[in-house]
Amino acid sequence: MKNKVKYICETCNKELKNIVQYSKHFNANHNIRVTGQIVVKGDYVNDYLLKKDKMKHKNRKYKLTKESINWLGKTLFRIEALIDFSVFKKGEKGGFIESEENLSQDGDAWISGNARVYGDARVYGDARVYGDALVSGDAWVYGDARVYGDALVSGNAQVYGNAQVYGNAQVYGNARVYGKLKLELGFYFGFLFNNEEVKKIKTKDGELLWK
Repeated sequence: MKNKVKYICETCNKELKNIVQYSKHFNANHNIRVTGQIVVKGDYVNDYLLKKDKMKHKNRKYKLTKESINWLGKTLFRIEALIDFSVFKKGEKGGFIESEENLSQDGDAWISGNARVYGDARVYGDARVYGDALVSGDAWVYGDARVYGDALVSGNAQVYGNAQVYGNAQVYGNARVYGKLKLELGFYFGFLFNNEEVKKIKTKDGELLWK
C-alpha cells in the first residue's frame, strides 16, 4: 500500500522523503509536521521510532520508581538501577529526578541518597550527585564531577572535570567549576551578559576558583 503520509520539517520548510532525512532532522530536535493518512504498518518513520524506543529501553541502566516527593511544586521520582554498573548493583535505589532527561542512561553517572535533580538540569558522563545536594535550572554536572552534601548547583552553571562541590557551597548563574577544584563554602556565580567564567587562582591549600 502506498504511504500517503508526508513529513514536513517546519524548521527547514522541507519535505522529508526517507528515513535518513527524517532521522537527521528528528535527532536535531527540529519541528516535524505530519500530514495525510497515518499508516502504522510499513511506515518508515513509525518503524524507525519503534526501533529507537526498543534500543533506548534495551540500554536503560535505571528506571523511575513509584516512590515520589513533592519539591517546590514539582513531582520528583526516586530512581532504581536496572543493571550492575560501576559500584552500583541492580535493584539499588538512588536519589530523585523529575524525568529521565535529568540523568543520562549512558555512562556511570548516578544520583543517590536524597539528592534531587530537576528542571532542565542534566547529570551525565561519570558524574555523581548525592547526599542532600540539589541540581536544578539548566545546570550541567558531568565528567567525573562530584556534587554532594548540601551543595546547590543551579541556573546555567556547569560543574565538570574532576571538580567537587560540597558542604554548603552554591554554584549558580553562568559559573563554570572545573579541573581539580574543591568548593566547600561560599557562592560562585557568573553573569550571562559578560559571558564570565570563574577563574582559577593558586592558594596555599591548592587551587581555588574565583570569579
